[in-house]
Amino acid sequence: MSSVALGQHVPFTYSGEAVVAEIAGKLFGIDTAVVKSIVELPSSDNRLLIEPYLGSYFYQNAKIPLLNLADFFLLSPSSALESSALEKVVVIVIQAEPPFAVLVSRVLGKFRSETSFPLPQEVFLYPHLYPLAVEFNRSHLLLIDVQHAFRYVAEYVQSTGNL
Repeated sequence: MSSVALGQHVPFTYSGEAVVAEIAGKLFGIDTAVVKSIVELPSSDNRLLIEPYLGSYFYQNAKIPLLNLADFFLLSPSSALESSALEKVVVIVIQAEPPFAVLVSRVLGKFRSETSFPLPQEVFLYPHLYPLAVEFNRSHLLLIDVQHAFRYVAEYVQSTGNL
């Protein structure tokens, strides 16, 4: 997909279920095939430890790396946890080896989609992180490849010397 010009649209087909998540006020989808669990926590919960760039979350006696997508994609001027309107956070634990977690402001539900349509322009900003988009409430919802996103941000943070 990286060889596609920014102005072009490429049709994709998605057939599966996705979690609809709000990250800094924008909607994204995460394929439920990789979701291990969804946990809602108050931001003051001591299991949720936010560190520079990457945080961590204690889950089943293990420290799981936490990816704050709001910061990573620069969707808001401050981190999701610093927002005064945000009283709780939702941690989505992703089934991977080792597992990791994604921080979202809220989960709106799950949906199933079996459709094809052109990808929106935003997809081409991160062609390796958005494998496709799915239709949700008559709009295009970007489906995030969270496993690749986590590897990408970990490599970036390592290159800055902070990991």
